[in-house]
Amino acid sequence: MQTLIGDNRRLLRIGGLSAAIAIILAFLWIGTKSYSSHVAAEAQSTQLIASRIETLILDNRRTEKDFILRDLNNPQFYQTGETISLRKHQESLATLRKEIMLFASQLEDGSRETALDLLRLSDQYTESFFKLVAAYRERGDKEASLESEWKDLITDIEQTLSKQDNFGLFRLLLDLKKDEKDYVAGRQETQIDAVFSDIEAMRKAISKLSGSDVNRLTSDIDQYEAALKNHIVVNRKIGLSESTGFQADTRDTMQSMSTLVQKIQDDAVATMQTATRLSTTVFYICIAIGMGLLAALTYPLYTNKRSALSPRNDSDDSEDSTSSNHEVHLNGNGNGSEKPVASADNVTSPLLAMTAAATIENAHTGELS
Repeated sequence: MQTLIGDNRRLLRIGGLSAAIAIILAFLWIGTKSYSSHVAAEAQSTQLIASRIETLILDNRRTEKDFILRDLNNPQFYQTGETISLRKHQESLATLRKEIMLFASQLEDGSRETALDLLRLSDQYTESFFKLVAAYRERGDKEASLESEWKDLITDIEQTLSKQDNFGLFRLLLDLKKDEKDYVAGRQETQIDAVFSDIEAMRKAISKLSGSDVNRLTSDIDQYEAALKNHIVVNRKIGLSESTGFQADTRDTMQSMSTLVQKIQDDAVATMQTATRLSTTVFYICIAIGMGLLAALTYPLYTNKRSALSPRNDSDDSEDSTSSNHEVHLNGNGNGSEKPVASADNVTSPLLAMTAAATIENAHTGELS
């Protein structure tokens, strides 16, 4: 009875400890799950904003290309500095900057630096782009500004040379016009060098002429060279290729923005994956700890139960051995009667020993008679 009561008390203690451990582990997992869900939600929000910023960057590149392809041959651009494509590009830039500022405001101090870097790149791109626009307008189209200036001069030189019978000088002029067209089309440094070589050759040929047209031709060729140099300076600002000048600045800045946005998206995806792994890992750890502690608490009860059952088995064995210490006594009628047989193993005190001896003697006397 006392053993049963003790076992019940142990079961109550084990149950109470198990419940307490289960509650603690449940709170641990719920807290981890809540934290992981919060981190994953923030990372997902960051990824969505970065995706919108990436879309706006692509839209900026598209409107920039529209401006270059459509408006550089549009007289309205050189007259007013405003076009539909340019206005759309300005609106796209404003939307991009607003989205980046919103993104920066939602981040914590430790992560805000990345968004601020993105904002600085956006401002740098805006500055480079409007410098590019100003340089395009300064260079002018085919009917105005720098290009028209030196084209008018080369036409005047051609008309003056047509009055003279000088085939060599006229051929130098044709070479100059050819190299000039190559420069306008390709805008390569080697083409610029070829143009200036032609100018120097014409200047030497003009100096050998005589007459009233010499001074006019010399003045025209000098003005043409000056106008061409101004045109080259502006083109170098713009960029003789996409890898130089303001063209390179705008392209490289936009590529840096795209790279940074892609990094933000990759970091957000990695954060979401880490949060999911953390939640799953803590869940399995809680399960393992709970099962281990439950086994540790129930093991003593199991061992006590086995030790409580061991004496009963020993008493059964003693009863079997006692019953075997009897012998069957046959009387004269052949009937057997079971009598206990005394032995030294059954004697546990002097009184029992004396009683056993008297019993054996009486039994022996009865058999003789």
